[in-house]
Amino acid sequence: MLALKISAILASTYMVAAMPAYSAPAAQATAKCGLLKFQWKGPKGIECLSIGGALVNSSPPNGVKCPNHYYYRPEGYCAPRFPSSGKPDCENEYLKWNETTFTCTVVTPSAPVVAN
Repeated sequence: MLALKISAILASTYMVAAMPAYSAPAAQATAKCGLLKFQWKGPKGIECLSIGGALVNSSPPNGVKCPNHYYYRPEGYCAPRFPSSGKPDCENEYLKWNETTFTCTVVTPSAPVVAN
């Protein structure tokens, strides 16, 4: 009996430790979307996405990139692969997440101001 209680405690500890540290508030698994899908609020409103992303990924145009754990959709924006993909991180100082287009877009560095 004692061994059963210890194994239950260890299993609970493992499950808590395996949970992701950040869960995107806009993406959540729901019964409305069906099996292996989750609800996400993107540029076109709330939609159901397949967990893991699309089977065939579209390539973004030049100058556009999707963050890690996101994929480019044929509709022209990046979407998360999983409900817990987290906050979009473009991982590059020259790319910035664009809340309007839902893509990582190139940031042109501003020219330094030269004093006369």
